[in-house]
Amino acid sequence: MNLENYVVVTLYGRWPMLAFIKASQNTWTYPNPNGDFGDVTFYKSKVYALEAMGDIESLDVFSSDNNPSQLPQLKPRTPFQPFRPYCSHAYLVESTKGDLLHILAPFNGLC
Repeated sequence: MNLENYVVVTLYGRWPMLAFIKASQNTWTYPNPNGDFGDVTFYKSKVYALEAMGDIESLDVFSSDNNPSQLPQLKPRTPFQPFRPYCSHAYLVESTKGDLLHILAPFNGLC
């Protein structure tokens, strides 16, 4: 592990928003647009965030090194196809074969 080269990503708040900080920074970075995320993961050197209604967005946390005055942009990665609110918990996971999976798990058997 290189302690001089790392990125920490977090979800925070009541309607979870995404923030990240790099080893060389003193303050958190808040990308645009931002809000209501259910899960976040690193996959192939990018951050993938799952919105509460099911769409997946990606963020290249390393691209902001080129222009620190411009906020990094979250980019949609899936067509908007919402699942029923409060019906499922959703997760992003990497399979043993290296694929990014979007997993829906029933919430209290109500689906």
